[in-house]
Amino acid sequence: MIELLEKILQLNEDGAGIRALYKIYHGLERGIDPDKADLFTALDMMKGYYIEYLDWYEQVQRKSDLFRYLREKPVRLAYTKRLEEIERALRSRDEKEMLVALDLAVDKWHIDFPAIYHIKMGIEDDPKLEKIVDDIEEILIRLGKLPKESPYTGIHKIVKESSIDFPRETLDLSVWNKKGDIYTIKPEVKGKILEIIKRYPDKDLLSVVAKGRDDQLTIYIMGSICTNQYVDDSDVDVHLQVSKKSSLYNDLEFQKNVSKWFFDRKNLEKIDSFVGKHPVELYIQYRFVRPQIDSCYDLLRDIWLVKPKIVSLDFDPYDEYSDILDDVRSIVSNVDELLGELKRDVIDYEVIQEALKNLPKEYREPLLKKLKSKLQEIEDDILGLGRERHQWSVTRDKASAKLSKGTKASAKEIEDWEEANAIFKFAVRYKCVKIIKELEKLIEDDEITSDEVSKVKSILGV
Repeated sequence: MIELLEKILQLNEDGAGIRALYKIYHGLERGIDPDKADLFTALDMMKGYYIEYLDWYEQVQRKSDLFRYLREKPVRLAYTKRLEEIERALRSRDEKEMLVALDLAVDKWHIDFPAIYHIKMGIEDDPKLEKIVDDIEEILIRLGKLPKESPYTGIHKIVKESSIDFPRETLDLSVWNKKGDIYTIKPEVKGKILEIIKRYPDKDLLSVVAKGRDDQLTIYIMGSICTNQYVDDSDVDVHLQVSKKSSLYNDLEFQKNVSKWFFDRKNLEKIDSFVGKHPVELYIQYRFVRPQIDSCYDLLRDIWLVKPKIVSLDFDPYDEYSDILDDVRSIVSNVDELLGELKRDVIDYEVIQEALKNLPKEYREPLLKKLKSKLQEIEDDILGLGRERHQWSVTRDKASAKLSKGTKASAKEIEDWEEANAIFKFAVRYKCVKIIKELEKLIEDDEITSDEVSKVKSILGV
């Protein structure tokens, strides 16, 4: 492979092909037709890549791993076809045919990496060319022309949404319009989201979002609502990318206050932060991070930065996440044990309370002390449940923070995130999170009171 990369570079020592590739896709993103000379130069570079890659298969891979070589016959056939298309386009000098051949050449998926990544691997000693290829990569992703996932070394591996739900035939058509295979957000949904953003009282949030060439993302939507694995009450996750030029850039207190303000008010009728049954969750984001996610929709430009994830209808989440279900069972069993203890303490409290009614005053003192002690046990049970919930959130947040550090995530960081996120979602599915949050509200202001025990009973269904 090293020899292959060296030969590619020899064909492109001055970086002309790479620069031509950048000019072509940079222009296409802005609606500018590519220059014919640039098309020829870029395509000639790709021709050299495909020739050398096929030669590598025959001279190296065939000798080193015959079984893999035989297994990868479809890959070699596909590469051969791409090379033929390139050579035919170069002979024809037809601009349209050359662009199609270039698109197919760049987009061709290989068991390791597509061509663009192999080229990138060979220019790590040239910072200028490396920066150009980074820019090409960003543009190709936004245009939906570059494969997003590779099993090879975990580099640029996509972060799964960790959806634990069974798929549906389409995205939610109460949120999206569908024309053929293309989804666009409904105008009324877009308007509602923008209206919700404007409700924040302390700052005009739309005035601080990223704009211009240096801040590519502005407002974008991600999460399960951008897939066919949504449920009726899935969140609409809205992310605001704050401009680096804004005084609020990297202001973590502002970030926290905005999220908390919307979270605290999302269930209040006067805020109405719902799109149908879907609650709108709003997040502030500071760093420009290449979308390492299943799907990403630019709300203001109405384009997909990462195309919507459509999972096959035979997908079974219980099979997909079978490796973590033991962890889920362990977590749920801990919560079940704490909830069981809480139920018993509530029942004991009511038994003691009833007994007090039937005792003369001079005999009540011991039971009154026991009743007070039982209230403390109920509060301790709720605090214990809160610690469990907090730990799930902390684990997921830590994993998420590693993905938001502004660099490509490692395979291990992505794996940790997917596992923590899936575990948390199973905890939500089994109502653990909802029940614990409702119980925690009872002790937010002070110690739990006798009057609040009946509310505990209602939450627990006792």
